[in-house]
Amino acid sequence: MTLNYVGAGTTPSAGPTPGIENWTRYVLGRWPGGMDLGTWTVRTIRGGESLSVHAVGRAWDWRYADPGPGRQSADEAIGFAIDNHESLGIQAIHDYVNCTIWRCSRPGSGPGWKRQPPGDGMGGAWAKWLHWEVHPEAGLHTATVEQLVGDAPRGDHPVDQSASLPAPWLRRRDRGPGVEHLQHVLTFWGYYSSACDGDLGSHTEDAIKRWQHDLAPFNGGPADGEFGPKTHAAAAAFYAALNRMEAA
Repeated sequence: MTLNYVGAGTTPSAGPTPGIENWTRYVLGRWPGGMDLGTWTVRTIRGGESLSVHAVGRAWDWRYADPGPGRQSADEAIGFAIDNHESLGIQAIHDYVNCTIWRCSRPGSGPGWKRQPPGDGMGGAWAKWLHWEVHPEAGLHTATVEQLVGDAPRGDHPVDQSASLPAPWLRRRDRGPGVEHLQHVLTFWGYYSSACDGDLGSHTEDAIKRWQHDLAPFNGGPADGEFGPKTHAAAAAFYAALNRMEAA
């Protein structure tokens, strides 16, 4: 199937699609050790008014290093996805460290990569995650990776969900499971004591600011009450430091 890139449209979905869940399970199983940063959350794109593809349940963010299996695994996953993008229905990959976005179709040139302006994580050496998107008609919505790609290595390693953070770019008035996930993280670390209702209001915002203040040694950026890429990277670095101390 020849794919043409499809954005989010104007109506949020009620949750993640089977396609993005199938891809999530496969990547976490085949390249274990990274962080599941979340799929569905109702929000707009950073710095814009249009819906993010996360809002229609077709996007997923994966942290592949610190913690994670490393950049070599990320490159393997990218290569596998692009080689099989038509069978699987992968329509986009955002590579933050390399400041590039791959799409299944670009006007006049077909599939390919494009450089992006630095900022909001793009081009940051600390932004060690990939953003994946599946097409609305992706084969992954009705079949697993192994069923769609006959010679694909099995993604059957046990998935470790013990170290988990939500996807970044959560800010006041956002809502959904990503916000609820963040509220549970903040509750666990003692910064938040209100209801984990998935609504990022003033209490959650204040809790994020207190957390950001304590994450300052990990280069978390300003305490602005937004769970953005720098706060996410600082929290992940904090988790990794705890893991190293525990191992020692």
